[in-house]
Amino acid sequence: MKPFPVNFQLILFKFLFLHYLRRLTGRLWLSDQSELGFSKKGLDLILKQSWDKYSRSIFELDKQANLGNWMVMNFAHLTLGAFQVLIEQGLSEQDAINLIYKLTWEITSTWTKRAKRFSGVFFREPKRELDYFVDLVMKTFFSPPAYRFVTGEINNGFFLNVKRCPVAELMDTKVN
Repeated sequence: MKPFPVNFQLILFKFLFLHYLRRLTGRLWLSDQSELGFSKKGLDLILKQSWDKYSRSIFELDKQANLGNWMVMNFAHLTLGAFQVLIEQGLSEQDAINLIYKLTWEITSTWTKRAKRFSGVFFREPKRELDYFVDLVMKTFFSPPAYRFVTGEINNGFFLNVKRCPVAELMDTKVN
């Protein structure tokens, strides 16, 4: 996939996800306000600073194989920016990880449920439905050459062994 010009990437990604993420972080992160001391205004500042860090780091984003890889890596850069901002705001590393986890789990599980419902329309047998769903997700968002993985069957189920993950590589180089 030919890379989008960086300024276009910034505009497109922000257009697609700014309001969605603002609503989601407001719902998820402000629910922890008694424990973490967040206010609506403070959350807006954290989000602004996270988008600012994302807009600076996106220049490091390599060309991606497809649109799904592009979206995942843009989210990774934004997530990294949010993590860094939370640490700068004085949160412990564990509290920052917990907030990022809560957000990414909500996004992942919501979209996973939607995709699973879609695959359930075509397949009635659970194993075939799961095979189709995993194949669809892996080919759409986590496809080679950026991602490398091995799949197979084991004990009436299947396994997925990830050999290369650019998100993990990004986090490893920037967080550790």
